[in-house]
Amino acid sequence: MLAPPASHNGIEVIGLGQACVDYRGIVPSYPGEDSKMELEGLFSTVGGPAAVAMMALARLGVRTAFIGSIGDDPFGKTIKETLLREKVFSADVKERRGAASQFAFIAVTRGIAARTIFWTRGT
Repeated sequence: MLAPPASHNGIEVIGLGQACVDYRGIVPSYPGEDSKMELEGLFSTVGGPAAVAMMALARLGVRTAFIGSIGDDPFGKTIKETLLREKVFSADVKERRGAASQFAFIAVTRGIAARTIFWTRGT
């Protein structure tokens, strides 16, 4: 298991904002109302502008930190584990007891990459 840096010393960029879990479903075309469509693929990632930016910079070798809040739910656990794995310092992430982390389902239309995002803010 990777350990975060011992302190904030050496952090070059800090992202303050939102992190969530994104489920992206690939569809051949956007379905009409009151219909069903089989997904061509389903992918889970950590999303949110600040979290994604810090992970991208960390992959480029920049020492990053993320500050934000998550719930103490399974999505929150996934967010924390992913930030750690991506070497983003996350000791300042506030885990709110009894709260739900933000979640999004994103329907991505194959071929044109159009996205429709359904999301919940969390609590």
